[in-house]
Amino acid sequence: MFNDDVEVLTTQIRVIEERIVDSGASHMRRTVAKEAARRLAYRLEYAVRTREKVKKDVFAEDRELEESTFMKKWFKKEGVNGVAN
Repeated sequence: MFNDDVEVLTTQIRVIEERIVDSGASHMRRTVAKEAARRLAYRLEYAVRTREKVKKDVFAEDRELEESTFMKKWFKKEGVNGVAN
C-alpha cells in the first residue's frame, strides 16, 4: 500500500514537472523548479519505495495463449511456391 501511495505521488510530481514551461535562461526559476521536481520524482521512485517497481512487459498481454502460435508463425519457413517446409 505504501508503494502504491509513493507511485501516485511520483506520478503527480511528474505531471507538475511536465506542465512547467521553461523557455531557456530568461526564466531560470522555472528551469530550477522543473529540475527539482524531476529529481524529487526520481528519488521517490528509486530511494523511498520499499520494493522495486514492477517493470512493464509489452508482450505480457495474453502471452500464454498466443506464445505457441506466434512462435510457429515466426519460425515458419516457406519453400518454393510458398509451400511450408
